[in-house]
Amino acid sequence: SVCSACPAHSSSEAESDAVGDCKCRPGFDGDDGGNCQACVAGKFKVEAGSAACTQCTSGKYSDETAATRAGVCTSCASGTYSSADNAQCSACPAHSMSDAASDEVQDCKCKAGYTVSDENTNACEVCEAGTYKDATGSAKCQLCPVGSSSPSGSQALENCECNAGFTGQNGGCTACASGTWKNVTGDLSCTACATAHTSPPASISPSNCQIQCGAGSTGFDGGTCTLCAAGKYKSQPG
Repeated sequence: SVCSACPAHSSSEAESDAVGDCKCRPGFDGDDGGNCQACVAGKFKVEAGSAACTQCTSGKYSDETAATRAGVCTSCASGTYSSADNAQCSACPAHSMSDAASDEVQDCKCKAGYTVSDENTNACEVCEAGTYKDATGSAKCQLCPVGSSSPSGSQALENCECNAGFTGQNGGCTACASGTWKNVTGDLSCTACATAHTSPPASISPSNCQIQCGAGSTGFDGGTCTLCAAGKYKSQPG
């Protein structure tokens, strides 16, 4: 009789005398003498035999079938994570980022200016106007300090600009003093009211400046001033 060929994708040593001597080649797995199947994407097998294909380690992937070496497994790039079968890398949800070689969606963290909206999916939502978040991670958006506001998606305390009626460096604002006003957003200084006029603190318009009764007269600011009666005096305006 003649020698029989080993099943597909298997081989045997010289002088083999049984089909069980046929071993699956590297890149294939299966029982000795049986049907050999190619390692699927995400797996590899270095040596011949009946051992199962080896899966790429977490954070790595391979799209090659019948792979014969561990080197086919490549680390997932930053902003992605490996699928459960290590056959591909999946993109992080919108507005989130992961380190290279990440292996699950929980490794994806919301970027600055965004915070977690759904902890199950790691979905991120933009920080609302008047808040900010200055780092990647799961932290909540922080409120701007009193007297300041920011656009949605702000990434730094400095994005909190002083409101009208407040002045100072953005992120650290104080109310305009009595007798001054400011009608724009930003770090500009407050403007003094006209002579003999005053305004409440945090005034936002020159129209907030009202006539101030001078020395020797009395009355509410912006109202009628009455001269001090005999026997009385007032040395300061107000």
